[in-house]
Amino acid sequence: MSHDGPTRQALDGVAASAQRARDEAMPRLDAAADRADAVIDSASHRVRDAAESLRGRAQQATNSAQAYVKEQPMKSVLWAAAGGAALMALASLALRNTRSTRD
Repeated sequence: MSHDGPTRQALDGVAASAQRARDEAMPRLDAAADRADAVIDSASHRVRDAAESLRGRAQQATNSAQAYVKEQPMKSVLWAAAGGAALMALASLALRNTRSTRD
């Protein structure tokens, strides 16, 4: 089958229109991709900065806790025991509530 005359002209016109549309769309797509990259870079930097800040605060808290334990060893043991007892009481209540709702 031959594509001569009007059919060929129509196909050439469609191909030219598609090429123009592509040529017009590419700069916009490139710009959108650049903006997306910038947003991702910015978010990545913010997450990295937040993680570093959190690491620093955790280190400060650890240092403070270690200093307190060295200065007040008996109080530290009592506080740890009280915390453990409180956690066990909460766990016991949670288990009891879970069992009573299943019955």
